[in-house]
Amino acid sequence: MNNLDKHHYTQILYNNLKDKTEPALELNKLYKAYWFTGRSTKNLRLTEEGKKAFDMLDLEFFEFHLNTTTEKFPYHMVNIGKKLKTPFYIGFRNRYYKSAYIRIYDSKIAMLITLYGNFDEYLNSIKK
Repeated sequence: MNNLDKHHYTQILYNNLKDKTEPALELNKLYKAYWFTGRSTKNLRLTEEGKKAFDMLDLEFFEFHLNTTTEKFPYHMVNIGKKLKTPFYIGFRNRYYKSAYIRIYDSKIAMLITLYGNFDEYLNSIKK
C-alpha cells in the first residue's frame, strides 16, 4: 500500500464495497467507523469494523506478536500510531495483554519487521 491518508483509504474502501454493504452508507460515517481516531491525525489504526472491511476485500495482511503490558499499552499505541504509515489493526487473542497482536496491511513493512526479528525492533528503528 502507498503512503495514503485516511480519507483516501476510506474512499477506496467505499468504492470497492458499494455492492457488499448498504448503499445508503455515507462516506463520513464510514470514515468514523473504520478508523480508531476519527480526527485528522496520521494514525492509521483500524477499528473492528475497519478490519472487517479490509477482510471483505480479502486484502493481504501479516500478523505479528505485540509485546506489551497493561502499563505499556497506552504508550505503545501512541508510538505505533505516530511511526507506522500503513493501516494496521491491534487485537487480542484472549483478555490478556500478552496475547496482543498487530495486523499489518503492507508486505514491504511486514518484510522489514521480519528482517528486524520482531515488531518492537522494527518500531525502535523508525525515526519519527
